[in-house]
Amino acid sequence: MAINSGFAERSSYRASLTNFIKLTASADATTPRNIVDVSFAHGMGKYTLTGAVKQVSSYKGSATDVASYLGGYTRIDLGLGYDFRLNNTPVRASLYGRNLGNKRYETSNGVQDIGRVLGIEMIASF
Repeated sequence: MAINSGFAERSSYRASLTNFIKLTASADATTPRNIVDVSFAHGMGKYTLTGAVKQVSSYKGSATDVASYLGGYTRIDLGLGYDFRLNNTPVRASLYGRNLGNKRYETSNGVQDIGRVLGIEMIASF
């Protein structure tokens, strides 16, 4: 189930809930039962504030795993962009933080999130 909408000029949100009620035997242990995802973008003049929160319930990496579970994490991302023109070309400069809680997790066996990422980016539209 997902909902999305706009609530002001250049502003929107999206919220989704994925709940697996019944899974096949082969997918039961290897699929998170619940995934909640909420994100937004809010324009304020030349600035745009963005954010996202994602919660994934724990699950096994394979049906034969007897040890640790994967998932079971909440991830928070935030960003702030500034729109301007450079030689008549639209440009957005952004500061962002991904995985602000610095939660270490695996999305599948051996595929790990690297933790908190802070960055600056500049994107030009042609």
